[in-house]
Amino acid sequence: MTSMVLTDSSQLTSDSQHLAAKIQEACSYDKDCVTDLTFCKDQRTCMCKPGYEPLASKDGCQATEGAQCDTDNDCSGLGNLANSECKQNLCKCRDTFVPSSNKSLCLAIPLTIQEPCEETLQCTESFGYTSFCDQSQHVCSCTANNHFANGKCVVSVTLRGACEENIQCLLYDANNQTMLECINSVCACKDGYKEENNSCGKLVTL
Repeated sequence: MTSMVLTDSSQLTSDSQHLAAKIQEACSYDKDCVTDLTFCKDQRTCMCKPGYEPLASKDGCQATEGAQCDTDNDCSGLGNLANSECKQNLCKCRDTFVPSSNKSLCLAIPLTIQEPCEETLQCTESFGYTSFCDQSQHVCSCTANNHFANGKCVVSVTLRGACEENIQCLLYDANNQTMLECINSVCACKDGYKEENNSCGKLVTL
């Protein structure tokens, strides 16, 4: 005859079966909470550490640029902030990336005009304050009355307009060659051209 041993159901409960509390759920200690980026606030509620925002699922935290950290994993791994790293105990976007306006993303810095963008700050980082992110096409462009030259957006200056550098002077011939240069702080016809009819005409060599 086989004997049966009955076990109290309370003995089936152990620490290993304990489910970690999600963000905004009840807790008593920090270890009760779901990740290392959370803490038990006032020994009552699991919350994300300062500088981190709760994920929609409430089972993790999103690092923001400037959040305190100990390792890269706090930022780009466990912290879900792609293209970031821990520098001097702060989450920072890696080189060639800039933080979004709400600091929740690290956005790529475009290398040339007309490259994709999400926010204007990506464009101004590369091309100067007269560039912007065209939201209709999501590419970097120069603002009105500006043009792209030598890797940046510069003010477009026409014949006899005030200038600081040659690349501001904007007047092209049929071959898309500039006919102006900045002479004594004024855009004027360059050598080989002469001013005529509010434009520059090519000098004819006899």
